[in-house]
Parts: sequence; C-alpha cells; structure tokens
Amino acid sequence: MPEGFVESTKEASVGGYQGIKTIRGVLVRLEKKASKFTEGFGGKPAPDQMEFELSDAAVLEMKPNEEEFELTDGKFTGWETYAAPGRVPHKNSTYMRCWVASAEALGKSPSQFLNEYVTLSRVDTLLFKRKKEGTDETEEIRTDKHWCFVKDAEDTGDIVEHITGLVVGKNKSAAVRALLIDNRAKQYPMYKDAATADNLPSVLPTVKLVDDVFQRIEEVKE
Repeated sequence: MPEGFVESTKEASVGGYQGIKTIRGVLVRLEKKASKFTEGFGGKPAPDQMEFELSDAAVLEMKPNEEEFELTDGKFTGWETYAAPGRVPHKNSTYMRCWVASAEALGKSPSQFLNEYVTLSRVDTLLFKRKKEGTDETEEIRTDKHWCFVKDAEDTGDIVEHITGLVVGKNKSAAVRALLIDNRAKQYPMYKDAATADNLPSVLPTVKLVDDVFQRIEEVKE
C-alpha cells in the first residue's frame, strides 16, 4: 500500500475550530442569537444560534490529523444551531440531542453549568432512526460534529501527569509560577493553591519535596 499521502475522505483535515475534539474551561456565557448568515435554507430564515463562551479554556484533544488550535487569552467561543426564529427546537435536533440531553445526563440543564468548569466534546450521538427508502430496514442518523457535555476531566491521569511534569525539578516558588502561567494548569487551581500553601504532595501524590525541589516519588531514594 502506498505511504505518505491520504487516500480516504475520512482522513481529510477539517481545520481550525472544527478540528477540536474536546475542550475545557469555565462556562461564562450562554446566549441565543440570530444567525450570522443572512440567507436561509430553501427560502426559509436561517435558524437562530446558541452561542457559548469559555474562559480559562484549554484544548484537551484534537481530532486525528489536526494541528493544535491556539486560543487567545484562554478564551473560546462556540455555537450550536438552535431553531428557526420564534420556534422551539425539535426533539431530534442536534441542540436537544447533543447539547441539552448531554447536560441532563449529568444531572443539570446547560445554564446550571454557568460559572463552572465544564468539559465539552464532540461525541458520536444518535439523533433518530428511520426506515431506508423502499426497504423495511432501519438506519440510524448520527452525528459527531456537535458539542456535548461530558464528565469533567479534572481527575484524569492526563492532567496529573501534566501537572507533575510542570513542577518536577523546580523549587516551591518556581513550581507556583509554572502553575500560574500554564493554560491547562490554570484550570485546576487546587494545585496552585496547594503549592502556595506548601502542601502540593497532598493533592499531587506523584511528587515529593526533597531539598526544596520537587521530584517524582518513584525517583526519590530513601
């Protein structure tokens, strides 16, 4: 098989915003807005959009073959199609099936996450089922292009390893500075607070302070 070039439409890059798979930050704004598109679809008005904004945001995962999306000042703005002007979203719409249903699965409505850290991901989601034309077979209509609330990523091993890598080899003051300026670390203030209080190993058991320098616990010689 030839190597070095793409031969499948599934491998194509979607680029930029659409290339983000998972993102995390503080949900600071939810707003229904008129579409930025002036022309509708099939002669109908373009549907309204739900616009959301994250602060202290960091991209946790990009889709395959996508370059890292750079955020400005830790801010991110995203959109979901809401409904036609003056209408209520249909139960099978991406807004209801992805955005709202995923929040409900975590025990909240989307607005109840305001001013909290959230993790959003483009999750493969079933919208509805329908019969294939001219057959008795049923097909599923799914999407993986829309934002869903998922369990917050705070306790994942990835962030523990990331924080560990930031502080190992540093003294206490240097570790605090690193935790203050790193975009991902700023999303988890408990580590900065613990380091400031000289108690980082209590929340980051992978490290130990030896001669005023943080070391990986497995590398510490007793």
